[in-house]
Amino acid sequence: MIRIPNLKLEIQKAKNSDAEKEALKNAILAKLKINPKDLLTFSIFKKSVDARKKNAIVYIY
Repeated sequence: MIRIPNLKLEIQKAKNSDAEKEALKNAILAKLKINPKDLLTFSIFKKSVDARKKNAIVYIY
């Protein structure tokens, strides 16, 4: 298991649960620079909202 801290995802990309998981998967693949076939599974350890900038609200995983 590899823990990736401070992975940010724009709130617009997470409109529903399926869209959120797909966007998060793409962010993980980009961060680790691996192929989609190499990512077996992932789980969310912690999820928080960063609303310090009103026009750029993001989830932080």
